[in-house]
Amino acid sequence: MKKNKYLALIFAILALIDTHAACIIITSDYVHGYYAAKYMYASAPAWLAFLWLIPFGFGLLLFSLLSIKFYKAYKQSLQNPKESDE
Repeated sequence: MKKNKYLALIFAILALIDTHAACIIITSDYVHGYYAAKYMYASAPAWLAFLWLIPFGFGLLLFSLLSIKFYKAYKQSLQNPKESDE
């Protein structure tokens, strides 16, 4: 079914957006934390920005698995077109 093809494409795009957003946010927070600790004497270390990897990593894993699942369903429907229509 074409529905599975579109869903696989949508979740692949969401995975790419998730990785790019993670890079932007983590880099920004790390630089801010680094210079805050160096010049403004902040008490938190800069490496705390890497805690953002937990939610972004979970989102990337979820989107990737869903994309793979829908792509396999799409490929299966191409091999057996009569079974997927029912």
